[in-house]
Amino acid sequence: MSLGTLLLTAAFAQNVILVHFLGPWPFPVLLASLRRSVTFSLGITGALVWVSTVYALLFHLVLRPYSLEFMATFVLLTVLAFSYLLWTRIAVTVYPFSARAIGRAMPVIFLNTTVFVVPMALAEAVEPFWFIPLTALAAGAGLFLAVVPVAAFYEHLSTARLPRVISGNVIILLATALFALALYQLDVLLATAAYPLW
Repeated sequence: MSLGTLLLTAAFAQNVILVHFLGPWPFPVLLASLRRSVTFSLGITGALVWVSTVYALLFHLVLRPYSLEFMATFVLLTVLAFSYLLWTRIAVTVYPFSARAIGRAMPVIFLNTTVFVVPMALAEAVEPFWFIPLTALAAGAGLFLAVVPVAAFYEHLSTARLPRVISGNVIILLATALFALALYQLDVLLATAAYPLW
């Protein structure tokens, strides 16, 4: 698999997963405002790049040389858990007055990195270890492109004159459905113009 195909697969696969299956948790909260969606998208992307870089180093320096590939999932989850503890401690130390907000945000950020195990598993099959963090960055870009436009559309719909029955989470689901329809058309276009990416 070429690097370009790998990155496109990671980016577009995240759009499909997140929009079709409402992957981020909690989805309505992340889309409540455009600023929050941007903040969480960048936070999840940063956490994903960190976790995948540490995992890539362990995989290529320890697991593969000692034929311990069967422990890859366990190692990835361990890295995820310790990264959560480490960055929560760092964030609380730097911003002690925001400890409560950090305590609410960090589980959301690190839990959503588990959605990106598939692109990291794809990158794992490629020889250079730096493909994994690069793929994680592409997956984060896919997350950003999936969440932020829906949040922007939600803000637009929430200020528009709509029937009273269409409010709150209904607007989020409506925005997601419209974005999924646009994504489906893009999927069809890619499938007819080039080899399908997924």
